Amino acid sequence: MNSTVFVTNSVSTGLQLMVTSNLTLLAAQSLTNDDAGILTLYPGLVIVPGTTIMSFTNVVTTNATAYYVNSPYGPPGTPPTLLWTTNYDTNVATIYKRQFANVVTNSYSTKSWVTVIDTNIYYPPNGSAGYFATNSTTTRMLTNAATGDFFINTNACGYQILSNILTKPIGFTNTVVVTNTPTNLFTGTYLVSRTYITWYTNHNLAYLPVQCVTNEPGLRRGIEKVTFVKTAYNSLLGASNTYTPQTNFFTMTVVTNSTNWVQTYQRVATVPDFLFTAQDMMPGPADPLDSGAQGRRSIAWNQANVPPLHAGPGIIDSPTTIIFNKSGPIFYNFATNHLYALDERTAFPYPMWASFDDSTNAPVLYPNGTSIASLESQMLMQVTSVSLPPGHRGTAYGTQLTGTGGSGPPYTWSLAPDSPAVPSGLVLTLDGWLSGTPSATGVYYFFVQMTGADGGFTVWQVTLTVLP
Repeated sequence: MNSTVFVTNSVSTGLQLMVTSNLTLLAAQSLTNDDAGILTLYPGLVIVPGTTIMSFTNVVTTNATAYYVNSPYGPPGTPPTLLWTTNYDTNVATIYKRQFANVVTNSYSTKSWVTVIDTNIYYPPNGSAGYFATNSTTTRMLTNAATGDFFINTNACGYQILSNILTKPIGFTNTVVVTNTPTNLFTGTYLVSRTYITWYTNHNLAYLPVQCVTNEPGLRRGIEKVTFVKTAYNSLLGASNTYTPQTNFFTMTVVTNSTNWVQTYQRVATVPDFLFTAQDMMPGPADPLDSGAQGRRSIAWNQANVPPLHAGPGIIDSPTTIIFNKSGPIFYNFATNHLYALDERTAFPYPMWASFDDSTNAPVLYPNGTSIASLESQMLMQVTSVSLPPGHRGTAYGTQLTGTGGSGPPYTWSLAPDSPAVPSGLVLTLDGWLSGTPSATGVYYFFVQMTGADGGFTVWQVTLTVLP
């Protein structure tokens, strides 16, 4: 239902070459360019909407100037001594922070090595043509700049990388200091330069593009198990206000030529598949019993993609609505041969608007007005970090939960009652900081409770994807 299957274009003409780029350069350019500037430098790059944050910072510019002094007792032509003077200048610079939706890192590290080369070239006075002396020193420095290589994913369905054709280290050279002292009778001419070389490993990858195919026919074995996952949604406000689309990945087995093939599927849910809601089904004691007071359901069949000459209802469009009574306990007496047993002992209780867990605890009945209180909570207080930045298995992770409304920040954060746990290896603290080292991949859904200083709170679903 509304799913696409990932199919690799394995024909020989589909083979393509991908060349990775310098991650250090991307990070540096993203820090100093606005959205339009970074998109001009990297066509095809996708910025996650609403994630760009502009701020200002103080930048200290260091100007190192080299100069030579002669020995006070040296004869003419004696090589002088090299000295440095350093001046500092502070300026205000604009910096940007943002998230990219289609940057794939082939390798990544939070630190990088830089090669620093200082070169001194000395042209003595009255020297013969072409004569000069050179003195160079090379130093390695460890910086806090990100390093590695990346590629921009322009194919929404991804790539099947077959092999690494070529790997080579590439250095970017940047000469930042050049000082040229004039020629005179005693000292000659001196050229002083400082060069920085940043490194990254470039890869040439052979790959086949992956296609997303909809309405793919096939003989499938079906789904062995259906798991219900609770999500935050309010039918009165609609999906655009209270629901974050969920991307689900799963596998199914298709049978072709008596052979089982495991296929990978993607499905984006823009509304819940099942909507459990409540309605006052008893208008008043003077009115007759509502014939549907025991509960209602609404299923939307879609037969648009049913193959010709095939029977079947097609697919079920979401959401399937299941309505329970919330007007209070209703007891109904069944009639046999028009004889009613008008006593509560033999009456049948109708289902009510309630929730229950998978334990032996009694169901929790919701009285009138509870859904309105939930609606008010979602309107007045909102968690704005419902879709968290992805993490990687075995890599340190940290992100801050954010919200708005109510008595305002700071908020107190916790897992909501009956919520699934956060991914293994992560911990949620009271200040809303989710951190740790994820130990398993997957798409995780859990519910956080954000509480203001006045005691008001709201509960929202949060999604975190842990990648390999």
